[in-house]
Amino acid sequence: MERYKITYIFNTFLNYQVTQEKNLIPRSIYNESIKPKLIEIGELENELCSISKNNKRYKVIEFQIKSLKSSLKKQYGEYFTDQSTIWLSQYNNGIMYDYAGNSILVKLEKL
Repeated sequence: MERYKITYIFNTFLNYQVTQEKNLIPRSIYNESIKPKLIEIGELENELCSISKNNKRYKVIEFQIKSLKSSLKKQYGEYFTDQSTIWLSQYNNGIMYDYAGNSILVKLEKL
């Protein structure tokens, strides 16, 4: 895994920016290893919503969710993929679009 410093510049006039460090992972690893665990977490969270907190199963499911999330964080840390809008922004003059369609300038620096 390669580590990157990612700077998001939201407003060049006001110089409002946020910086993160994340690991770059191949999309294939995401699809094969991460996505199935995220799907499992989602299914467990859905099940959790339908159970009373007093139910014994509630604590078991809660523990499973925490374990899966912890495992992902330990193995991959904070990550982005080589097919994400963050990574692809470098081929679009450093511009990434958010969910609302706003453009954000992205600067990637390999660490």
